[in-house]
Amino acid sequence: MQVCTGHIPLNYYLHQIKKVNMSDCNACQSRGSSTKETITHFLFKCKAYNKEQHKLDCKMRRNSRDLSALLSTKKGVKALVSYVDKPKGEYPVS
Repeated sequence: MQVCTGHIPLNYYLHQIKKVNMSDCNACQSRGSSTKETITHFLFKCKAYNKEQHKLDCKMRRNSRDLSALLSTKKGVKALVSYVDKPKGEYPVS
C-alpha cells in the first residue's frame, strides 16, 4: 500500500514530511552521486540494489521495470513484496 500511495519510508518522502534533512539516496550519495531517493530510484535505478533488481528482472522479465505491472498482477505483487521485504540490516545504511 505504501508503494501505491508514495508514503514509503524513503528519504524523498521522509524529507517532505520533515523527518530527514535531505531527500537524496544515502547509498548513491556515498558513491559520489546526488540522486533523490524516490520509489522509482529505489526499485529500478539505485546501484546498491543491483542484486534485488536482477531477481526482479528474472521473475518479471519484460515487466520488471514497470511499476503498474508490479502493482496490478499477483505475480508482480509477490515479486515486489520479495524485493522490499528484506530485513532492514540488509539494505545500505539510510
